[in-house]
Parts: sequence; C-alpha cells; structure tokens
Amino acid sequence: MLRNTALDRDLSGTSGPGTGTIEKLIRRRLVARRIKVESKGAYKSAYLDTDGHRVVGAYILQKVYVDQSIKAYRRYFGVGASGQSSEAFVRSLDNDLIQSKIGQVSVHADLSQHIYIAQPVEAGLPVLSYAGLQGGFNAPLTVSVRDHQTGAVMNYYLFESVNDNLGQTTIEVE
Repeated sequence: MLRNTALDRDLSGTSGPGTGTIEKLIRRRLVARRIKVESKGAYKSAYLDTDGHRVVGAYILQKVYVDQSIKAYRRYFGVGASGQSSEAFVRSLDNDLIQSKIGQVSVHADLSQHIYIAQPVEAGLPVLSYAGLQGGFNAPLTVSVRDHQTGAVMNYYLFESVNDNLGQTTIEVE
C-alpha cells in the first residue's frame, strides 16, 4: 500500500525523498514489452512480459482456430513380402490417425518380411530413421488409397525397408 502511494505521488508530479529510484522503476515499467511466441504445430501461444532485461510474467494460451479445421491423416505401417505396392496391401496394414507427419511406429519383421510405412503425400515427405540412423528405406512409391471410413482417395508415399528380418524395430518419422 505504501509503495502504491509513493508511485501515485511520483506520477502526479510531486517529488519527495527517494524519488530518483522510483522514477527509474517507473521508466523501466513503461518500456515493458509483451512478446508473443507461437509454437509451430502445437497450437499454443506463449506471452512473455519483459521490462527490457528480464521476464516479469509469462503465460501460455491455447489457440483456437474457428475457421480452420484440424486435418487428420491416416498412417499405415506393418510388414510384408518384398515388392508390395498395391492399394489392397496398404489397406491391410495397421494404421493410426495422425495430425502431423512426425511420430513413431513399432513393428516386428521376421525372415523374408520387410517393414512398410505409408504416409499421405499431403502431409509432406518424411525422413525415416531407426536405431539412430537415417535411411534404411527404398525411395518411396506413390500409391492411391481409398480411406475405408471416409471414402476419400488420397495419394500416399509407400516406403519399404531395404533389409528384411529386422526384428522388433521402432521407426522415427520426422
């Protein structure tokens, strides 16, 4: 309460003992800035209130897009014999609904079984890696697949692992 009284007195133009430090404080508060930081793909905004040198407040708000729908894609993954590229094969694989090309899948490939991953072309060309190394997959083929739930036809990148018999493997999709 005493601090507010001192600030009010200084803002009104009257002076008193210790006014210099309070004036500096007021000037620092007047140059405070609000910085908006948007997290790409996470649908969140962070606001930082600064006084020129340090953060004096921070909060995160959930973004709401009223006019934009969130696009969901279907990622197919699994194992099969070498050289598969048909729509029926892709639809026979396990699948997940995704909102981004980034993620991971886990599969188990035995002898003569290759790992297959199909990602929508619309989501972008992913980089695949496993065991900490990028690659290990042939160049992707493009296959048209009709979604069994929506009936929409979408083009997919179909990746086949170079090697078979990889055992239990987790593939990072970036």
